[in-house]
Amino acid sequence: MPAAVRVYLLTYRRNHLLPRALASLLAQTFTDWTCELHNDAPDDPFPAQLVTQTADPRIRLVQHEKNLGPNRTFNLVFQPCAERYVCLLEDDNSWEPSFLETLVALLDKNPSTQVAWSNMRIWQENPDTTWTDTGRTIWPIADFPSSQPAAFSWPHERHLDSLVHSNGSALIRSGPHLADFIVPPETPFLAMEPIRERAMRFPLLFHPQPLVNFAWTVATARESSSLLAAEMKALLTASYLRHAPLDRAAFAQLADRARRSPANELSGLLVSAALASHAASFARHIRLAEWPRILASLLRHARTNVSILRARRRHAAIWAYLDLHTARRFVEARSPSA
Repeated sequence: MPAAVRVYLLTYRRNHLLPRALASLLAQTFTDWTCELHNDAPDDPFPAQLVTQTADPRIRLVQHEKNLGPNRTFNLVFQPCAERYVCLLEDDNSWEPSFLETLVALLDKNPSTQVAWSNMRIWQENPDTTWTDTGRTIWPIADFPSSQPAAFSWPHERHLDSLVHSNGSALIRSGPHLADFIVPPETPFLAMEPIRERAMRFPLLFHPQPLVNFAWTVATARESSSLLAAEMKALLTASYLRHAPLDRAAFAQLADRARRSPANELSGLLVSAALASHAASFARHIRLAEWPRILASLLRHARTNVSILRARRRHAAIWAYLDLHTARRFVEARSPSA
């Protein structure tokens, strides 16, 4: 009989962090799991040595014959499997002992739900390999005074970007739908998780207590291109705007939300609206006094904005993925039983 949970532990040259991640898996109070430890560094013997040293029959090493890169490696998590649930443990993160027990119980009680995830405590890695607790969590705990799981339905204002934030804090029900979570191979690592989130069927269940320790590491494989990040954010926003049932009041709410944001994102949202062919509808809700600043910003970042406006063509596979799954989410929202 298969285990209840298949855990994918993914690693690439993080030998000072991998033992901590693996130890957090071994410390789980829920023990009915099997683990594939994927090593994406073909010439690195350390993960194999660690698996041998651990000597736990639930853990199997998958040694990649060539380096796949983060996107293709993460996509391996969403292959068909016999276990009821799948989850991802990244080598730089760790789980609290009750992580699996809590989320398995949550999904067992809600058999129609595909995905549950937990809050995360943020830790900063120091150059000497020690860690500092930032005292922060991804979602402010004070926003959930009852500490009870919360259900998030589609649409939600965070769907202009992302909601879950990290696939490594989620437990996912297995089934044919897992194939939908395989993002285009060219998806940038920095946008992989919010883009994949568009394939998740809602509602999602959120456990507000932090059961995952999220790492801000000294080194990262994520791209540092601000232009690439801006293009991906614009594609996420534009795909949402393209399918959302927007009326005059909805555009007004979007404008208010943008002007209240820390960076006053009116100009950025206007460019995204142009990508979705909704620039004129959105522009009507920009106040006359705001236009000089917005126009100055658009001119100051003209090259960036031109690149963003070409993003649908330059990232055609990513746009097609977002367009397809965003449309599905709105259809489901109109017909919850679909």
